Amino acid sequence: MGQPRRDSEHSLGFVGTVVDITERRRAEEVLRVAQAELAHVSRIAVLGELTASIAHEVSQPLAGIITYGEACLRWLDRPQPNLEEARSAVQRMISEGRRASAVIGRTRALAAKGVLQRAPVDLGAALEESLALLMPEMRNRGVAVSVHVAPGLPAVLGDRIQLQQVLNNLLLNAMQASAAVPAGQRSILVRCERLSAPPPRLLCTVQDTGPGVAPANIPALFDAFFTTRPDGLGMGLSICRSVVESHGGRIWLDEQPGTGATFRFTLPVRETRL
Repeated sequence: MGQPRRDSEHSLGFVGTVVDITERRRAEEVLRVAQAELAHVSRIAVLGELTASIAHEVSQPLAGIITYGEACLRWLDRPQPNLEEARSAVQRMISEGRRASAVIGRTRALAAKGVLQRAPVDLGAALEESLALLMPEMRNRGVAVSVHVAPGLPAVLGDRIQLQQVLNNLLLNAMQASAAVPAGQRSILVRCERLSAPPPRLLCTVQDTGPGVAPANIPALFDAFFTTRPDGLGMGLSICRSVVESHGGRIWLDEQPGTGATFRFTLPVRETRL
């Protein structure tokens, strides 16, 4: 900050103040790194919740590869090798291998310590990948999932892994909440749509049929380290809020009468469609 000055001899000079913001920038960088580390810990915690189902999802295609490989050898070892059947068995082996690779790829992406990268993100596709990771565990727990993604949604500008982490955390919370009700009543509704009122935004809703959130817990719901689970980190919703707000959006609990909890978040969109 400063301004020009003239002295008694009418010479032009400048009087100003220089503020060294090095320490502030350093503190901001330390905070950013700490937030990234906490987000990574939260993603690893999600993987911990899904270890059994991920192992099952990988072991199934591996067992298929062994089965089809043995079948291929039998077709080739015949006095008159059946090349068509052997080829079919190999094709199935390739398919099962790709299936296992997809599971491992999704797991590695969630566990990775990546640098924040902003790019156009198809929120519907990100939701599809999150559900692909979580659906085996949803089925194991008897949770039915309904998904409604409006066609032709525009992209949001953001970090894909961070936005998937928001979806993963909300879906995992909904799945855990649903465990408190009988198996036939466990369901989750996920909806992504474009809001008609300006400014241009996408609205994503995750609604469960669990017992809901106790009124006394609502004020601290998005606070760091707040949890109602004995084994919980208490970082999931806090990270959701941090990620959504850093992307220019808002996240909240929609307090509605009746059972279940409804979480909603908005994100600003790019005007160019995907």
